[in-house]
Amino acid sequence: MRKILGMVLAGVMVGGFASPAEAQTKYDAYTRVDFFAGDENPGIHVWVYRQDSQGDLHGLRYIKVCLQRASGNSYVNRSCKKTDSGGTVTWLLYSGYEYRIYVPPTAYHYPSTSESFIA
Repeated sequence: MRKILGMVLAGVMVGGFASPAEAQTKYDAYTRVDFFAGDENPGIHVWVYRQDSQGDLHGLRYIKVCLQRASGNSYVNRSCKKTDSGGTVTWLLYSGYEYRIYVPPTAYHYPSTSESFIA
């Protein structure tokens, strides 16, 4: 009897792990770019965040963010970094070039592209 009960409990546990996971809702990723004057070159602090249903903002931790520079009629990745625990990343830029920020999609958020800006 004890052996049968143990097998039934084991079956319930395995069945619980095998069931489909709840659907994860994807959210939009937003960026805020703040400029600063470096020693020789200008720089930017980029905050990547999401907004919850109550309107609160939360930084997206440890996700890939790319700095793209204009090249002809398109943009080319110049550097990609992971955000820190607060959702920020920093770059120094070359003056006079047109840039934008690109956040690639993940299983949890949609891709995001910022407006272009000139350093």
